[in-house]
Amino acid sequence: MKMNRSHRRRGAAVVEAAIALPVVLIIILGTVEVCNGIFLKQSMLLMAFEGARVAISPEATAEDVAQQINEMGTERGIAIDTVEVIPSDFASTPLGTFIEVVVTSKAQQPGKTQFFSNAKSSVSVFIMKE
Repeated sequence: MKMNRSHRRRGAAVVEAAIALPVVLIIILGTVEVCNGIFLKQSMLLMAFEGARVAISPEATAEDVAQQINEMGTERGIAIDTVEVIPSDFASTPLGTFIEVVVTSKAQQPGKTQFFSNAKSSVSVFIMKE
């Protein structure tokens, strides 16, 4: 019994779709993951910058810096692990001193990145006390 041409073409189309669909799906999911990672990194950079702005204000404490960063993290749905201000006695440093704020977070956030479960993301910002 011979198959006509249209049945063979339909079978070829199904095989092509079975091969191409997983590849396209992996590319789409990978793109979403990369975008989530970029969002996390940029959000942490913005939080570190805002924390540094708090740090250069007179009478600021490390708790004020951490509070600002954690509030912004809560707004963006990012859990912050650590906030470090260098030097630790930044309130008494003279004008013209650079202050560094380091923010660290786990790369895996609820509903965000899925494939970087053990990775940590860290950003730092330098700002001069004026």
